[in-house]
Amino acid sequence: MSKIGPARGGNLAASAVATAPADGYALFLGLISTHAINVHLYQQLPYDPIKDFQPIGRVAQAPLLLVVPPTLPVKSVSEFIAHAKANPGKLNYGSAGNGSASHLAMSMFSTMAGIQLVHVPYKGTGPLKVDLFTGLLQGYFDAQVSATGDIQAGKVRLIGVGSRGRLPAFPEVAPISETVAGYEFNTWYGLFAPAGLSAERVRFLNRTLNQVLADPSTRTRFDSQGLEATPSTPEAFAAFIASETERMGKVVKQTGARAD
Repeated sequence: MSKIGPARGGNLAASAVATAPADGYALFLGLISTHAINVHLYQQLPYDPIKDFQPIGRVAQAPLLLVVPPTLPVKSVSEFIAHAKANPGKLNYGSAGNGSASHLAMSMFSTMAGIQLVHVPYKGTGPLKVDLFTGLLQGYFDAQVSATGDIQAGKVRLIGVGSRGRLPAFPEVAPISETVAGYEFNTWYGLFAPAGLSAERVRFLNRTLNQVLADPSTRTRFDSQGLEATPSTPEAFAAFIASETERMGKVVKQTGARAD
């Protein structure tokens, strides 16, 4: 199986912070892979994403965008599903590797839509995009920040977004959930400290984080990166992690992906 992301999906950085002193100075910007996906992919994860960390607060989320090559005769999610059903097992989709967010997003989509697609994992997005642009791949879930230029240049066609609502950058493109009820897939980021951090320090860090997220300059920077600020309390963030871990576990299980 392919490794996922740099430094084994962020596992090394997460492990370093998990074993650091709980003094409020060692912090970790975790993401969906380190705190909801990797626990299901690795048989021997070097940290426990729940027991070894104190959630401080959510930072941001970014929906994934479903793009297809412009030569594919579809212009919407419903047309893509119809085309896939007419050609079962003949459409290929790329991902950044087994168990990556792009893999799980498409696996969830195909299962919920009742279609059969062929997964082609890559070790880098460079070769993946070449194959997508030339039509060797018929679909890919990309991040907004990396897909926007390709969309504007006409190298790919955007047919759906993984967010609940429409995106300000592409208001004409409907969420996938309007066709596939209940579908939603966002990558997300959150701030963590080692477990055992005092309640006083947790409150201070959460308050400071939310102040930064409310700053207009932060929102402007996030908008340029296709990110949505998602301030929260530590308790709400912990509940969100538990929910996402369960949800991602079901998707990883259906793919059979392993990363060890």
